[in-house]
Amino acid sequence: MTEAMRHLDHDQQIRRIARLLGIEPGQVADLDAVPVADLRVLHDQLSESLFVAHEESFARVASVSKVIPGAVAGKLAERFLQPALAARAAVMLEPSKAGDLVNKVSVTYLADIAVSLDPVRGQAVIRAIPPARVAEVARELLRRDELAAMAEFAGTVDKAALDAALAVATPEQLVRVAPLLAWNDNIEEIVDELADERLDAILEAVADESLWVEASVLLRRLSPETLARVAARLGRLPHIAAAIPTALVGELAVDLFETGELETMAHFVPVVPHEALATALEVAGGANLLRIAPLIEWTTAVHTIVAALTDDHLDGVLHAMAEEALWTEASVLLRRLEIDTLARVAARLAIHRTIADQIPADLIRALATDLFADDDLDTMALFVPVVSGAALTAAIEVAGAANLLRIAPLIEWSDVVLEVLEALPDSYLDSVLGEVVDQALWSEGEALVEQLDAELRGRIVTRMAAAPSELVDRIRAQVVANTSSPVLGEIVAAVDAAR
Repeated sequence: MTEAMRHLDHDQQIRRIARLLGIEPGQVADLDAVPVADLRVLHDQLSESLFVAHEESFARVASVSKVIPGAVAGKLAERFLQPALAARAAVMLEPSKAGDLVNKVSVTYLADIAVSLDPVRGQAVIRAIPPARVAEVARELLRRDELAAMAEFAGTVDKAALDAALAVATPEQLVRVAPLLAWNDNIEEIVDELADERLDAILEAVADESLWVEASVLLRRLSPETLARVAARLGRLPHIAAAIPTALVGELAVDLFETGELETMAHFVPVVPHEALATALEVAGGANLLRIAPLIEWTTAVHTIVAALTDDHLDGVLHAMAEEALWTEASVLLRRLEIDTLARVAARLAIHRTIADQIPADLIRALATDLFADDDLDTMALFVPVVSGAALTAAIEVAGAANLLRIAPLIEWSDVVLEVLEALPDSYLDSVLGEVVDQALWSEGEALVEQLDAELRGRIVTRMAAAPSELVDRIRAQVVANTSSPVLGEIVAAVDAAR
């Protein structure tokens, strides 16, 4: 609960204590520094003490109702019995008698009794009151702004009566009283059953009356299903979504990430303001950012926010990826990132080589599949010097011979790259030779051969010597006509000698 909400709850508890003592709230100013939870305990202790001190008197008052007609008892009580005393006596009534008496006194008097009634001692009596009468009392309590009393009252009645009580609340009143309610299954079921029109009215009230503090508490109490409905309604009410404070989204995000309700959080991603979304993703932390990546709609706003993450934040994501083995989630995240951000990730992996070495081959295979499909060789080239040999092998497998030729001039060559190429089967080398000719990748072939060691060049000579004469003739003619590479010239000469 936020500080502002605690202050509101505190004021309501002060009013309850003052009412119990029959004095004005200002007369208990010494309690201003007492925590809310302690004020509740104090109220209950005072109520118990007053009841015990006058229990015999209250019992005598209650016994009178047994011997006189209900209508007469009601009129006498309302005229001569103060509401606070009536509240003490009411808890000693038989429930059936209480159910009869509530229709013999005014709603105003019942509301006066309700604000002083002990909800624990009086539960049986309160539950004997018909839902329609409960609704009338609730309306009067809400009119008086007796939110704490209304909350106590609501926590005692059964679902039918509670439904009736909350139904008479305006959207604004419902938002204001909801954070004070002792949340239980009845309340949750009723809120879950609210119609879309009622949800919309509540959201309109929150925005119109700036009830963001109360809304923050209410949202964090809703079930995941209802919270998802709220997000859906906000998608239809963009003027309200745009007004949501950043702090509210941040607090909600903290709760949802802590409880692992990522799917619910994902519903809010496309509807909340940019600044609020940035705060939510910032509080997510590396692991939760990875986990939520497959669930969210990757809007322009999301891409912008992720692109703006600091290097420290990116490092947190990479460390979480390795430490918690979130490789599946990382695969999705990496494939959703825009190119510039992906390039930053590759640069961070170059710094954190121990993490890069742990990346599974399947993850790089999936990433390489996307990058080669998009013809994004520049980005793929950034990952070549940082991933393991096994991962690089997986990338080359999905690259195909033509893409291997195209990426050769772009990559940083290393012993790892050469070791991977040396392990390629002869059939792959044959494909490389075929693609050089079929797609006229002469300059790319030259760049590749220039980087190969003697062993690999020897294998190239062997494969060319075994290739069809037509293919060898085309390579020879191209080398003679267009290349300035002495290495290619040596290879062609070696092939001619071998044939």
